[in-house]
Amino acid sequence: MPPLLDIPVGWATVLSAIFGGVVAGVPMLIAQWSKARREEKRSKETTAKLEQLTDMLDASPEFREVKAKQAQDYERFAAADVLHGRHEKAIKELGQADCALQEEVRLVHLAVLRQDLFSVTRDRGKHEQQLESGREYLRLRGNGAGHVRLNQLQKDYERRLAEDDWVYLHGEVGGK
Repeated sequence: MPPLLDIPVGWATVLSAIFGGVVAGVPMLIAQWSKARREEKRSKETTAKLEQLTDMLDASPEFREVKAKQAQDYERFAAADVLHGRHEKAIKELGQADCALQEEVRLVHLAVLRQDLFSVTRDRGKHEQQLESGREYLRLRGNGAGHVRLNQLQKDYERRLAEDDWVYLHGEVGGK
């Protein structure tokens, strides 16, 4: 009997593999199509049930009450957010005022230290207090004549300490 097709052996193998794959793939395609249709049907049924439940809930007086309370809560939350914003602004303004107040306090403290630094030296205790005031004055970034006065007081204190001279005449530095 003559062959149906006169195809070389190599080509016959390739063609049989292609046709075999196509034939074997058809049942798989049918299974996937069937599965997709079932899932689509389930999805439609679920959507219909969900819509039915939503309609039932919307008709329920309890659910309407809950929704009304929820709307009130949202309004209160919005009002609270507005208040929170106002509070944040007020806190920021208070912080700025506090910084300004701290600077004022620093300047007043410097003025008091400067007064002590330049006051009349009458005894050793006052001299030591003036030295402390001068150091604090420098620590608070005081400048100008306060530096010069502190240097004068330090030199005079060192001299009095070396000479053991603690008698202050007329309340001036450099009594001798």
